[in-house]
Amino acid sequence: MNIDPAITGVRLKEYRCTLTWRQTMNYAAAIHDHNPWYFDDERAGGIIAHPMQAVAITWPIFEHFQDFIPEDGILLDALLTQVHYTEHLCFHRQP
Repeated sequence: MNIDPAITGVRLKEYRCTLTWRQTMNYAAAIHDHNPWYFDDERAGGIIAHPMQAVAITWPIFEHFQDFIPEDGILLDALLTQVHYTEHLCFHRQP
């Protein structure tokens, strides 16, 4: 299969979600990371989310990838043949 190099860098449709303090604490507890920044709600600035929680947050995109592909963008057939992939997350503020 020939894959058009033009698909490199194609952006997916926007995805938004709400992250609650309970979800951030549950995630940190589930991965056994007991850093007080993830649990101490009396800490100046409050609790923050574990950085790797971003992967869990974006999982619905990968479950329904076809819904996030721009109509003129990526070939779904090419994506289904991937062995490895990368993900680039840009944080504009602390989750």
